[in-house]
Amino acid sequence: MSSVRSQQHKYFNKMTLLSGMVGSGKTYAIRESIEKKIHTKKTYIIQHINDFGSLCEEHKGNVIVVSDVVEINMFGFHPFRFKEGDYYSYLFDCHCRELFIFLKLLLERDMGDVEKVQLMSTILEMYESVGITRERYKPNYKFVSNHLCFSTFYEVIKERSKDLYEEFKTYSHLFVEDKNLSNYFEKKNMGLDLKNNLNLIYTNGMYSLAALYSYVVAIKRKMRIEPEPTLLVVDEGFLFLRDEHLLETLILNSGASSDQTELLISIQSLTDLSGNLNEILNAASKVILFRQDKNDIPILEDRFKLPKNIVDQTQLLLTGEAVVIENKHLYPIKYS
Repeated sequence: MSSVRSQQHKYFNKMTLLSGMVGSGKTYAIRESIEKKIHTKKTYIIQHINDFGSLCEEHKGNVIVVSDVVEINMFGFHPFRFKEGDYYSYLFDCHCRELFIFLKLLLERDMGDVEKVQLMSTILEMYESVGITRERYKPNYKFVSNHLCFSTFYEVIKERSKDLYEEFKTYSHLFVEDKNLSNYFEKKNMGLDLKNNLNLIYTNGMYSLAALYSYVVAIKRKMRIEPEPTLLVVDEGFLFLRDEHLLETLILNSGASSDQTELLISIQSLTDLSGNLNEILNAASKVILFRQDKNDIPILEDRFKLPKNIVDQTQLLLTGEAVVIENKHLYPIKYS
């Protein structure tokens, strides 16, 4: 089996988790990290509270305010120079999996096994109908993007499942235009240029996990196609960490760009990790603990096996002070 395909099941090589109460200094730490790397790494910040607006303005970055309307064409598959071979198959696998998750999130309910099979079969059938398979990219339409959209999808699923067809049809109002081609990450007339070194995605006010997921996927797709040094920051990332699908897409690597990419996630409390605690901590190469809430004490003692004096210390840290856990070593750090 190709080593390229196996990359899909590996975590980022560099993932840092920051945890700390409001006012403990996480924002200072993130800002310092961004400013150190902004000239050498393309930076994406996904934030729920506008803590980095001034930083983005200072560096003439892009501010993308997202809504519950789906403005990313999740159906469009663009492998660019990769038309066949192992890496192409990897891109296609990632794309179909992400589209499957997006559509599942759109329904906002659990799906049965039969429905899951129907959904994935529909996705594969849609691409095969326009000449795109796992083996090669050879569209049989000159403008294949016109055939890869939400409206095409629910026409195909009509033959697979009348129930799913009727349910998906009710979501058509969430998509911009029938062809769903209002794509921030491809069109140049949107006033956005992702060649910029800093791109801030502001999510305050949105409630749709599917719409939020679409932006994460758009970034990950770009990273897979155009490998370059990248810093991906998720500030107050509890939404990502509570949902298994958002988490999976966020922390799994990005193919050829994995070695060049750093992922940084901040949360207020380790309890926000909920049932995904072990998976997230296993994926993190570094954990930075700012002042901790008393509710986090059991996790610090049981999961991190920290001695009592260190646990007590994390309750008393001043703003900007933190304890770093890296390669099974503990050391203090202070951000200005």
